[in-house]
Amino acid sequence: MIVSQWTQCLQLVSEYLKTKNIPHVRFQGDMSRDERDRAVRKFKNKDDVRVMLMSLKCGGVGLVSCFPPIIQLVY
Repeated sequence: MIVSQWTQCLQLVSEYLKTKNIPHVRFQGDMSRDERDRAVRKFKNKDDVRVMLMSLKCGGVGLVSCFPPIIQLVY
């Protein structure tokens, strides 16, 4: 899980992961509730998605503590 308060930073990480063909999901406040729920389910199933990019505000609702380990970006 990669957490940042800057969603533009998460966008850059997402673009990098795409170039390396690394499956990932995003969890951000600008997503609908259904989109966020789908992202969490994909990440929890760990079938092929091993990386979650999360905005700090969304993670502040207790979700962060459910999925260790965490890498936090501090740019």
